[in-house]
Parts: sequence; C-alpha cells; structure tokens
Amino acid sequence: EYLESCPLLPIALLDQHFNQQAADERARASLGFPPSSTTLSNSTPNKPGMLKKDPTFGILYEMEQIETRMGWYPSTEGFLQLLKSLIIAAGCPRNLGQSWRPRMGCAPYIEYILDFVLTRTLGIKGAPILPFRVQSDQSRLLTRALEVLDVVVSRYVVPNAALKSSQGKKDTRDPMEKVYAKALQVLGIQAVADKTVAQDALVSTDPQEWKDDFTNRASTNIVENGGTPATTKSGLPGTKSPGFIVLADILASGGGTVFEALAMVLSGFGGTKNVQTVHRQQSDQIALTYALFGATPPNTDSAKEGAKERPTKLLQTFLKPLSPLADGAEFDGAAFWREKSMILALQLFCTTATREDDFISAVTGAKEPLKIVPLLRFQQIRYSSSNFRVLDVRLSRLMTLLLSIQGSQLVRSAIVDCVGYTGCSVEQDMNMGSSALALLSYLLHSMVGKGDLATLVGAGQIASLSRAVAKRLLNCAKRPGSVVDMQTTNLIFDWILRDLRNGMPGELVQALLGLPNYAKGGNWQPGTKQYIGSPTDSFDSMLELLKDIGYATAPETGSIASKCFEVFFRLYDLFQGAGNNALCLKTVLYTAERLRSTDFWTTSLLTWLSDRGVMPLKQSKSEVDATNLHSIAWLLKGLAIELQLLVGFADASILKSGLGSYLSPRPTQCRAYLSLLFGHDEKLILKLIQDIPLEKVMFDHSLVPPPAEVLRKATYELPGPLDIVSGYQLVKRESVGKAIASKHSEQDVESMMHWVDQWNAAALWDCGASHLSNSAYFALSAALESCRSLGTNGSVGEITGLQGTSQTQLLAMILNRLCVDETNSQGMDASLIPTASKNLSNAVLVLTESITTFDQQNAPPSSELLTAASMLSRTLAHSCVGDETSIEVPIRQERSTVLASALSAILRHTSKSEPDFVRQYLGDFLDATEALRKLCLYRVDSDLSTVSMLARSTFGAVMDACSNDGAEHMNDSLVFHALPTPFLGSLLNLVATMDETICKLLQTIALQPFGAEILLDAGILKALQAAAKTYLQEEARVSSTMQSSSYNKMSLATPRFLMSHLKLLSTLMSSRTLPARKTLELSIQATETLVLYKTTIQRLCYNFPVEADVLRWFMRVFVQASSLSQSVDRSLQHSLLAEHSSKVKSIIAGSGLVDTGIAMLCQQLWENPLPRDLLLQIPTELRKSPQVGPKSSVVNVETETERSWWDVLDTILMGNNRSTSQFTFDAPVGNSDFWGTKKNKKWDEDKFEYAIVAMDVLFLGTSLLKRLNRLDAVDSGSLACGLYHCTFAAQTLGIRFEEIQGLTSNPASMMDTGDTRNVQLECEYLKVFGSSLSRCVEELIILCHLLIGEVKENNKAAHSFGLVIDQMGIQSKGVGILETLHDGPSRLALVNQLCTEIKK
Repeated sequence: EYLESCPLLPIALLDQHFNQQAADERARASLGFPPSSTTLSNSTPNKPGMLKKDPTFGILYEMEQIETRMGWYPSTEGFLQLLKSLIIAAGCPRNLGQSWRPRMGCAPYIEYILDFVLTRTLGIKGAPILPFRVQSDQSRLLTRALEVLDVVVSRYVVPNAALKSSQGKKDTRDPMEKVYAKALQVLGIQAVADKTVAQDALVSTDPQEWKDDFTNRASTNIVENGGTPATTKSGLPGTKSPGFIVLADILASGGGTVFEALAMVLSGFGGTKNVQTVHRQQSDQIALTYALFGATPPNTDSAKEGAKERPTKLLQTFLKPLSPLADGAEFDGAAFWREKSMILALQLFCTTATREDDFISAVTGAKEPLKIVPLLRFQQIRYSSSNFRVLDVRLSRLMTLLLSIQGSQLVRSAIVDCVGYTGCSVEQDMNMGSSALALLSYLLHSMVGKGDLATLVGAGQIASLSRAVAKRLLNCAKRPGSVVDMQTTNLIFDWILRDLRNGMPGELVQALLGLPNYAKGGNWQPGTKQYIGSPTDSFDSMLELLKDIGYATAPETGSIASKCFEVFFRLYDLFQGAGNNALCLKTVLYTAERLRSTDFWTTSLLTWLSDRGVMPLKQSKSEVDATNLHSIAWLLKGLAIELQLLVGFADASILKSGLGSYLSPRPTQCRAYLSLLFGHDEKLILKLIQDIPLEKVMFDHSLVPPPAEVLRKATYELPGPLDIVSGYQLVKRESVGKAIASKHSEQDVESMMHWVDQWNAAALWDCGASHLSNSAYFALSAALESCRSLGTNGSVGEITGLQGTSQTQLLAMILNRLCVDETNSQGMDASLIPTASKNLSNAVLVLTESITTFDQQNAPPSSELLTAASMLSRTLAHSCVGDETSIEVPIRQERSTVLASALSAILRHTSKSEPDFVRQYLGDFLDATEALRKLCLYRVDSDLSTVSMLARSTFGAVMDACSNDGAEHMNDSLVFHALPTPFLGSLLNLVATMDETICKLLQTIALQPFGAEILLDAGILKALQAAAKTYLQEEARVSSTMQSSSYNKMSLATPRFLMSHLKLLSTLMSSRTLPARKTLELSIQATETLVLYKTTIQRLCYNFPVEADVLRWFMRVFVQASSLSQSVDRSLQHSLLAEHSSKVKSIIAGSGLVDTGIAMLCQQLWENPLPRDLLLQIPTELRKSPQVGPKSSVVNVETETERSWWDVLDTILMGNNRSTSQFTFDAPVGNSDFWGTKKNKKWDEDKFEYAIVAMDVLFLGTSLLKRLNRLDAVDSGSLACGLYHCTFAAQTLGIRFEEIQGLTSNPASMMDTGDTRNVQLECEYLKVFGSSLSRCVEELIILCHLLIGEVKENNKAAHSFGLVIDQMGIQSKGVGILETLHDGPSRLALVNQLCTEIKK
C-alpha cells in the first residue's frame, strides 16, 4: 500500500481505462528526482522511448531518459529488488490499490516487467533495446527482472477448485504438496524441486483469488472519494494474479514475452561458450574506457591495472562490505551476472514444467475461453479510445514450445551446454548444472513415445550431450559435501541404470556411455588410449572416478563408486539377452574390450581384495561403509561374466550370429584372472572367503523401540535395484522424531532415535553383506566352470588352488565360516546374517559339484571328502535349528536344503569306496538325518515342495551311504535310529494322504538292511490301501458326474501318486532280508492292494497305450506277488505255501481282471507286435474266423477288425502334438526289397518308447497268465498267430539291428544320416525293443507248451504251434537278438528244447 501511495510506477497514467481525475491526482503525488538526474536528462538530446519525456512517468522516465544516458540502470534494479522483497514478505495481495483503483491487484507490476523491462532490455516484441555500458549491466538488469518472476511463479499453484479429477470429484489434497510431488517426479533433483515451490509461501488449500483466475469475472470494486460514492466501475474486466499472468505468457502458443526472453537468455549472446571469454574481456575493456572518459565515477573493475582475471584478495575484502549481495560471487561482473540470468531462466522453465499439467487442465476446463485484459498499456494513451489490449489465453505444453518455436534447436542445445558448463563459482556451477539437468530430465520424460533423442537435442548434438553429462558427472562427483551435486549425480546414474536394469540400453544410455548402436560403433575404438583432459562420455568419467580408491571407499562417495561398478556389470549382464538381440551382444563385446584396454579387472581386483590394495573387508565394521560391500559385489559379478566371455561361453544362437567370431576363447587372459583368484601369490578367493562379512550387527537390546504404529508409518523400502534391495526396509528418522517428540520423555526419545539408527545401519549392512556373499558365489561358480572349459581342472603344473585337494580345503574353510558357533542352541541364524549364509551355502554346493567331477587320477582322497561330508553334516544340523516363528524361516529352509544337496552329492560319490570312514562319522550323519526330518514332512503340493524334495533326497542319500553299517540286528541299524516312531508315522501319513514323492524316499529306505521290515511293521501296506480307497471314492464321485460324447470326450487319468506307490510295492517285494513268513504275507497284502485299483487297471487295458507305463508297473507288481507266493523255503511246510498261493490266485480271480482286461490285452499285443503293414500275412491254416458279437435279429453290432493298438498310438502322437522327439528313424525292418516303400516310414523316439513298453506289458501279462495257471483264458488259435507274428517281428528287428550295428562301427557311413537321425540311439532302441520281443517269444512258446499239456486232446492246437515253429524256422534262425544277450545261448537252448517237445 505504501508503494501504491508513492507512484513510482505511474499506474494511473498507463491504465487502459484512463481516468483523468485520478491521473492528475496521482501525478501531483509523484516523487521528485535528484538534481543530478534532471541535469543529466537535459544535458543531451532526447533518447527514443516508448513514452513521452515527462517526469510524471516515474520509474519509466528514469529508465528511458536518465539511466539510458549512463548505460546502467540502478534505479530500475533497485525497484525490481524492492518488488522481489515485497512479494517474498507479503505475497501478491489481490486487493492492492482498492482505495483508488477499480481494477485491484499486483498485475500492473508484473505487466511492467513483462511489457517494459524485458522487452526494452532484450529488444524483443518490437521494442527498442536499451543501451548498456557493459554486458554485466544488461545481465544484471535481466537477473533482477527474472528474480521477480521466479518468486511469483514459485508461489503460485492452480487451486483445487479449478480442477476436476477423472472421477469428477474435488481434489482435496494440498496444492503445494501436489506441485512438489510433481516436481520430484518430473525434475528428478530434489534441490531443484525445492526451488520450484517457495518454502516460505503461505498457501491456503483453495485461495479465492486464484480460483477467480479461471473465470472472466468483471471487477466489482467501487472507489470512494471522501466518503462520497464515485463512479461505479462495475463491468470493467478483472485482473489476473501475477502467477497466472506469467504462466500464461510462458506457455502461450507461439511463445510469449517471458518465453522469448528466457530463450534469448539461454541461446543468445553466444550461449555458454562466450561467458568466460567474451563477457569477461569486454567487461574489462569497456570499464576502463568509461573510467577514463565517461561521466560516471570509476568503479573497481575500471581501476584495475591491466586485464587481470580477478581483483586482488585485498581489494575483494574491501568490496564485499559495500555490496553484500556479491559475497561468494567472483568479481568478474559480466560472467557472474550472465550465469545468474541463465540459472534463473532454467529455474523458471523448471517451475513452469511442474505446473503446466494442472494449469493447462484448469484453463481448458474453464466454462468459457479465458482472456487477459492488461491493466497497463505502455504507449501514449488516447483519450476516449476503445482500442483496448486484450489477450486470449491459448496455451501449449512447454515441450511443444521447445520443439516448435523459431530457434528452438538453439535453445535445446544451450540447455545441453549448460549441463556441462563450469561456473565462475562453486555455487553458480552447482545451480546451473542441476537446473539444466533437471530441465533435461523433464524434456526426456515428455519425449517418451514422441520421438528419439536426436529429435530432442539435434542429430549433431548427441556427442555434445555425452560430453556435457560426463563433465557434469565428474564435477559433481568430486564435491561429495554438496547435497545438490550428490542429487545431480544420482539423477545421471538413474538415467543410465533405469534401462540397464531392465536389460536393454536405450538411446539415452547409448549416448551417455558412448555405446555402439545399430548404425555405428561407440565413442571408443580398439587401440585408442584412455582420454586425456575432458571425458568424451560418462564411461570415461566412471573409470576416472574409480581410479581414486580413497574417493571410491569414502563413506560420502562410496555409493557413487558402487553405481559405477553396477553400470559395468549391467553392461556385461546384457549377455543374457544377446542370443535374441545383436545390439546387446555388440554392447557386451564393446564394454569388454574397452575395460580390457585399461586392465580394469586386474587393477580393480588387486585394489579392492589384495594385500597390496585397501582391502576394506579387513577393516572393522565401524570403518567400512556398506556401499563398499556393494562395490566389491558388483566387481565380482562382472568378473564372473568376463570369465565366461574369455572361455567362449555362449549358446548356439550367439555363436551363429555375425559377432560370434569375437567370442573365441582367450585362455591366456582367463588363466591370468584365475591365477589372481586361486594362485600362490594372491589367492584372492581365499582372502574373500576369510573376510566376507557374515556376522550380524548386534543390537543393543536395552534401547527402547519406537511404538509399532510410528514405525509402520515411517518405514520405507531401501532404495536401489530391486534384485538386490528387495525385502530390506529403512525407517525415516525425521518422521519418527516428529511422531515421538511430544509423547515420550527425553530419555526415551533419545533411546528410540538410537534404536532407529541401529536398525538402519543393520539393514544397510545386511543388504551389502548378502549381496557380496551372493556375488562371491557367482564368481566362484564362473571360475570353476572356466577351469572345466579350459581343461585346467586339476591338471599337474596348473594353478594349485584349483586342484582337488585345494578345492576340498576351500570347502572346509567355507564350512568353518558357516559353522562358527556350533554349540549355540539357537542355531546359525543367531549369529550369522541368514541371507548371506544362504548365499555362501550355494558356494558350498558349487564346490561340491566341482570336486565330485574330478577324474580318478586328480580327485582328492575319499577320506578327505568324507571328512568334509562330516563337517557338512554338522553344518547342516546347525543350519536347521532356529525359531520357527521367525520371518527368516524360508531362508533357513532354503539354506538347509542347499547344504543337504551338497551332502548328498559327496555321499553318493564316495560312500561306497570308504565304508570304514562312513562308520567313523556315523554320528554326524545321524545328526544330519535328524535335522532333515521336519523338512522331509512338508507336502510336495505346498509352497515348500522344493525344500521337501531336496531334503528327502538327502535323507535317502544318507541312508544309502550308511547301508553297510555292520549292524546284525534291526535295533542296532542306522535305519532304525534314523526312523523314530513319530517320524515314521508322519511319513506313512503322507503316503495315506497321497503325497506324490514320499514313496521315493521310502523306496530308498526299503532297499536298506532291515528297511523293508521296519516299514512293514509300521503299517506301510495299510497306508497304501488307505490311499487307494480314498482315491477310488473320489474317482467314483467324479465318474458319476462326467458326461461324454463323440465330439466332447472326457476320460479319467491315473493319479500322479500311483506310479510311486507301485514302485514302492515292487521295492518291498524285492527285499532279500525279509523273513520268509513276512514275504508270503506281503505277497497277499500287495495283491489285495492292487485289486483295489480294479477299475483303473481295466481302464488302462481298454485304453492301451494311453498311460501304458502305469499299466506296466501294475503288471510287474502282479508278477512279483505271484512269484513271492510260490517261493520255496524248507523251513515252511508245503501246505502253508499252497495256502498262500491259493489266496493270491483267488484274490485275482475274484477281481475278474484276467477275464475282463489282461487276457484281452495280451491277445491284442501278441497279434500286433508291429504295425500290421509291417507284418506278414499268416498262413491259411492259422487264419481264424472273424469274431462276432452276440447274435440278435434286432440289434446290429459293428466291429473293426483292421484297427490295432498301433492306430490308437498314431492318433495319440499326431493328434495331440505331444511328441517330444528330437530324432527320427526308419521303420525297424531290414533293407531288403521285400519291404518296398514300407521301410521308409518314419519312427520317432516316442514310438520306440511306446513299442518297448507294449512288449514289456505283453511279457509280464503272459508271465502272469502262466503263474496263475489261467490257460483257460488263452485262445489257442490266437496264440498260434501271436507266436507267428512275434517271431517274425523279433527276427526282423534282429536283421535291422545287425545293419545299424554295422553303421556304428563304420564312422564314414554315419556322416550322411541327416540332422534328425542318431544312429547310435537307433541302435540302442533296436536292442531294447528286440530284447523285449525275444522274451515275449520265449513266454509264448512256454504258454504253447503248457497249453498242449493241459489239453492233451487238442491236436489242432499242437499242429498249429508246430506249423509256426517250422515255418518261422525258430530252431534254425533263432529268435532275433536273443542269442546276442549275455544269457542268450542258454535261453535259446531252452527254446529249442520246448519247440522239439511241442512238435512231438
């Protein structure tokens, strides 16, 4: 109001709605000017101006008529500084001037800056440019004007009332908070975001004056004079708030005054290139001239002697008290003020970017098109004129303006140049670099999906962007104490790592790191030395930063070094997708060669891990920052991929690519790295294992934790890459402090804050240690794999640390680290970080796998391995102990199963060769089985299926390894002690509840001495029968609800647990240690269990070959049961054997399985051992009359006599596209012309597999018929045909087998076999298939012999059998490959003898 009363700005004279009375009154109150100014004004000719020469125009007159003659503008600058201070102190009151102006507000002062100061200072919008003495005067005046605009816009937000949410509801969030959140998201640098929102502004949730900006409401202010109403000015257009005016001008379509001014500030005057050269030199020269000849008194610049860059320190000391605002700035005026103006221009663009979304949304959502009617008009007012100046509010997005306006390319290039510009002071440098980078972040964010990087910065400016960001990265990174610089550095790394963490380098990453793209190579070329001077890209900058190990390991800058290492690893890690993307492979190779050229890996390993370096792992936890652990981790993970590259590790798709030749092995370089890791001199792997942090950060439990609700609200996820930091949480110290400050005692508050600090330190350390241990595992795994690839694994004269004994010692070292406090009853997790110890257990498994692959000559002694197995057993037992309610239980379970897998591998490899050592460590192995019990009991259909299966596998391996424990009685055996009654009962309960894999463990137990007996005594058969009954009840329920049709056919599949149950029954009956009485009882109970599945077996017989393997196991167990029931034991009476035999037969007979399934299937199989087109026609004497259905004069029965089970098989293999075969073969017939084109029919692996299973089923089925004495179920005519076809098939396969066997012995003949044919595999298939067929022929001949003996009067059957024997030449040609088998001659002799007896 005081400023209004002293009309420095002649509002009344410039008001578009001119009031003569008000103008005269305000003019009389105008200020007088100093005589010196009036004298100067009248001493020279008039200067051309926008207004007439009249002192009543106040500050405008001062600028145009007085200051222009001096060439500098102290009064105008002072007035602008006054405006800035007033706005900061009081804001922009809407009712300013209400006592005399009908159009209130601060708009005139903003219009003065926009339409007068900026236009005259820069000569834009048609205004004549002001004369300036030196460049610093122009830059300083610009700075003062932009400062006012900056404080105005930073205090302005779009009110919620002017916005509509997508749901049509009013947004009640605080406007300033919304803008700040947007600023953080778009700009990416918190320090810059802070400047876009004035922290001292008092902003209401929905200020009325700002809401009115988005209407065209007229002014309703009535001006009174002496208490008498004056002329009512209702109907005059209202003014907008200053913030609205500035934003509307910047975002005006086509670019308003402010936008044009900002663009000129950035791109004009030579941009950043002339700041330090032209401006400084020009300032010195012109200042000296004015000091000698001008009317102004000399200043300090002109009083300097010569052209020194800076005044002396003494002179600076004298000047600072005279100009407090210059404190901290360098005294080169032109450079300082030029930089200051550019910084403000960048900040204004950033501030606009944070508000443009809401502002444009509110303007476009207004009820009518908005207009701005300026209050002032800076030209001669014509009375009674109605030609008012009105501005339509038409807006464009800032991004659109920066891409489309004239000269926009220069502006964008100037923004890029500002990123790499070095200011004349540290503060200027930080502010310019951070603001330019934040604006660039906004531009990149806005360009997503709208164009490429070349569109944004210009096709020829990408290299400039790369250099600028690289320079900014170096400048910022070397000022670790600066928060602004640290945030700027983090933004650059976020740009780089965002794409790399997603596995694909985008255009920006390629530009910043100088990487190759599809069109060209990278900045660096092979043979090029590292840069000298300014870096060419951020790749150079990162290498430069890592050279300074003190900087890389310091707590303040360790995070930067960690990110540098992460970038290099992520570039290497693109190798994972290199098979499908040539650019990824190109990038990996480029990165590898560029790092190798600087000897990066050797230098870094020695620096970070060896005694010659800093070895941060050797220092105490208080001296090591957690970021150092991440740095070493990224280094090791990168080295792991480097080792893979050096041995030529790549999949086929990569090797076939155009760059595949660059992946050729480099054994010399690889051995050099392996020597560093394992050799005599360094042994870095050993040092790493010794020093790797595993121990927990111990908490001070006397501290008082903050309330749970406070912690819940203050908790946030640890920032960083998700694959590393996922699951780790920090607590916001400030949030906790605010929440507890007034609610707890000072002592408790202090304790709670210490608790928060301790929590955060522990979380950061745990994350770093876990990452490092995981990386150590990766590096060890890659190193061992490289050894195997290069053939250096254990070779004499090679690296000592890689030999078998050395690897065993390394394994022992790791186990000692894991089992550091074996006596602790709380287990491993009481003292070690769970995730870190789990990762190191992976290294145990990798080492174990490597040790067990040594050949016999280089393998470590078995005694050493069993000693390691003993340590491993104790470590496993220690690992399994812990609090079962802890959140660390899943990690503990995973760690324990990994250790268990390692133990299993060692025991399976060595236990049989050293039984004495096994007995020596029997107690340790028993402890391992005790620890594994709980893990074994998790169901495989739960979330812990993997844990359960691995635990069961290891439990079985221990049982198998300790089978020769020498116990003579069951109660003394390892199996008995490893299976306490409660645990055994739980195992059987899993069987009864149909767990899918538990029977595999029970099979292993059953194979051990006393194992089968223990299981039988525990009630295993009852558990199997309970599972069968439960399943069959559910199957019956489902079957009753199923509906089937010819076009929508449904069928039941066998349960997944069934196969394992059948295998367990088979294993139990194979036991040789069961007492005889229990053996006979087992056969009866097993038969009872099998017949429970009667419907399943019948379905399998009728649907053959669907699930043929399950049927094979059913038949095998049936045969075993019938065989056991007929065993001979002299200690048992003959009547007891006969009784058991009759029970088995009666059980099977009662089920009706032979008559309703098995016999029918056997007949189908022996009549069709091969597809019918590969079989001979049977002799006329053997032909049967076709079978017909029941005779009826009403019902018509249709039969298909030409189809066989082979046709069903073809339908399965072709119709469902389920074939997993890799190779194809010719049909299994000879090369004789007799076969014609039939021999060209292709068989694949699946068809051979089914054929073998079918012949096994036939062999078992005929054997069962024989053992059950069910010859009445055999049709003699069908049996004769079956003998004919099976004999022919066996002989045909024998011929084919000899032909293929000849090929395998002649490598030259195997060359032309095609890509899909494998001769050796075909030979194996023919051998197995032929062997199975030969056994079937044997059983069929035995059946023929038995059938003749049973039916002596059946001379026709005997004649048919003899005819087949003679026509097929069984006694002369043999039975296929039977004779080539190990017991073939004796079996063939028996066949010949039976044939002779049949023909008698």
